[in-house]
Amino acid sequence: MNRKKSISVLVVLSLVFVLSVPLTSNSDDLPLHIKSLKGIKVVDVIIEDFAGNNKPPFTKEFLQNIVELKLRLAGIQIDYSSLGPYILVTLNPIYLDTNKHFVYSLRLSVNQPVFLARNNVFSVGTTWVTSMVGIMPERNFRSDVKDTLETQMDKFLNDYLKANPR
Repeated sequence: MNRKKSISVLVVLSLVFVLSVPLTSNSDDLPLHIKSLKGIKVVDVIIEDFAGNNKPPFTKEFLQNIVELKLRLAGIQIDYSSLGPYILVTLNPIYLDTNKHFVYSLRLSVNQPVFLARNNVFSVGTTWVTSMVGIMPERNFRSDVKDTLETQMDKFLNDYLKANPR
């Protein structure tokens, strides 16, 4: 009888344990900046104009192509007429003529319509962002910016997939 009781208790405890373990990831455990990516299916891509006279040795289209390729490979649609979420890329290069280097910041952000509950206003807000500052010889600047932007896109896509598991 004691053995039967022990087995029954063991079975009940096993069932409680198995039923308490989530079968899928709980999106409530995700940080807010990742949760903000949930449900995004279509984005626009905006590359800001380069500031000042410090033009890099490439065009905005070079950056646009990097972002678009990553999005397409991940299955995220691009729609330039969308009023929804958009990816914004901001590159601020400063050329140092004395030593032929670029100092720069590169920022990738997701901006989307947000509702401000405190005053019932709809606006646009940055809900996800990554950025980097660097210095690079002029001859390596193009490839370094490409590598950095690809890394930033990978960070975004990893977070996007956490919020939108397939």
